Amino acid sequence: AREAQLVRDTAAVMRLLETTLVLNNEETCPAAELKKLQFKNEKLRGELTRVENAFTDYREKHEI
Repeated sequence: AREAQLVRDTAAVMRLLETTLVLNNEETCPAAELKKLQFKNEKLRGELTRVENAFTDYREKHEI
């Protein structure tokens, strides 16, 4: 009985380890996804600044 319980406990620990490995995978990890989104956000902010500057320049050149 004790041996069977140890086998079940070991199997449960192995399942937990497998789950941990899957959840910590960079492709599925929320932290990794957050970093990707933060980088994309900064890139878009830079693009927005460039467009705003171009618009301001255009407006200043074409003021009456």
